[in-house]
Parts: sequence; C-alpha cells; structure tokens
Amino acid sequence: MKSEKKAVWNVFVGNNGQQLEVLNSKSGPFPPQPGTEGHIAIGWPAIGDLRMYEGRYDDYIRMFRTVYHEKGMAENVFKTQANMPWRYAFEMEKGDWVISPCSAHELILAGEIVGPYLTDFHDELGFYGKRRPDFVHLRQVKWQHVIRRNDPRYGRLNRIGQLTISRSHLTFDDLQEILLGKPVNVFPTAKIDHLDGDGNDRDEPDAIGAISDMAPGRTRPAGALALVAAWGELDDDEVDTMVKNIYAARRRDPGRTVELED
Repeated sequence: MKSEKKAVWNVFVGNNGQQLEVLNSKSGPFPPQPGTEGHIAIGWPAIGDLRMYEGRYDDYIRMFRTVYHEKGMAENVFKTQANMPWRYAFEMEKGDWVISPCSAHELILAGEIVGPYLTDFHDELGFYGKRRPDFVHLRQVKWQHVIRRNDPRYGRLNRIGQLTISRSHLTFDDLQEILLGKPVNVFPTAKIDHLDGDGNDRDEPDAIGAISDMAPGRTRPAGALALVAAWGELDDDEVDTMVKNIYAARRRDPGRTVELED
C-alpha cells in the first residue's frame, strides 16, 4: 500500500480518552510498549452491528435517526453524529493510522489499525466491569508511539478537536515526519463532512468556503472561523489570531472582501 493511501484518524476513546487505558492494559501496564496490540472503541450501541448496514447508508441513517435523533437537533449536527460510526466501520481500513489522546495520563497514543471493524456486545474480549458497557464497536490497533505531554511532538498532535471520530488534516507522511521529530509545515483545513446516499464522501468546499457560499460576494470571518473551530481543526489562539488579522485587513480597506485559502 502506498503511503498516501493510508488515512490518519483522530479518535477519542471515551470522554477525553478515559477508556483508552481499560482497552489497552491486557497485554501489560499502560501505556503500552511500542509494538503492543490493543483496541480503540466507540459507543452508539443501539444501532447494533454496523456490518448489517454495509452498502445501505440510507437504511443506516433511518435507524440512527430512530434511536439517536434528539428533539430540536439540527440536521447537520445529526448527520455529523451519524456519520462518525459509519466512517469508523466502513472508511477506516487496516493500514490506516490512529491518533488517540488520554488526558488522564497526559499522553497520546499513535498506531496502526491492524484489524477490521468488530463488535463486542457480550464481553468476549474480557473487559467486563471495566469497559463502559456501551463501548461495543471496536478496532484492533498496534500501538507504535507513546507521546507524553512534555514531548515537543505532543502539541503538534493534540489539536484533534472535539469529535469522537474525525479524519485528521495530517497525511500519513506528515504524521510519520512528526513522529520522527522532523519539522512539518502543515496548515490545518476543515472539510465539511457530507456523505452521499451511498455513504461516500462528496466533494465539498471547506468550512470557510461554505460560509462564503451562504453570503455571495462577502465573507463573514467570525462565523466562518467559529465553524472551523467547531470542526476541531483550529485551537482558540489560532482562531483569535486569524479573526484579528481579517478585521485588521478590513479596517485598512473597508471595501475589500477578505478570502481565506488553505
């Protein structure tokens, strides 16, 4: 597999990664040694085994809406939530890499997905009494790196937003360069997570472009950047800096439309 075909995923295993230790302590103490196999897991148990929806995205969405849609929930918020388990089961592949933080231990684990999507509704993996009972959708991972908070690489990998599952702005090669301690000039981009009727990614503009499309001929930097931040690709300081720069440019030239590009 060519490296550019390997995706990099951001996954929170529990709130702030608090379930990461439970799922990765069977083979020895946590954090795991490089080369140790363990698991990542997510919730949403009421949708059942996702394999029964393979190739049936519309049926999956109907089921997810039945069991997890909340009154007053905006459709884009609902779709974002529904698409996370779908991507976990059907887009994440063996050979992809995952970045998974654990704030309780102030560290990040990075490793390779080595197994297909699987379920564990009956505790066949032996995590009963420790694992959250709703964490039934699993993936097997071979962990290769433990990055602690005092490691210079930590800050470069810890900006993964708030979504339980998201596709990283880093390419596989970018990630490997960072893990090797090499400088990587990567500016994060925020892609809108729209899937078509078959559950495949559609070509969509980035979040800032989408805001511009809503208001033809003008950009709304505060709103656009808020959307980017909500998608988890920028931290608060970066958002503040970009907003200040945009408004400064408009003060210098009030008639100017400020466009942001990747």
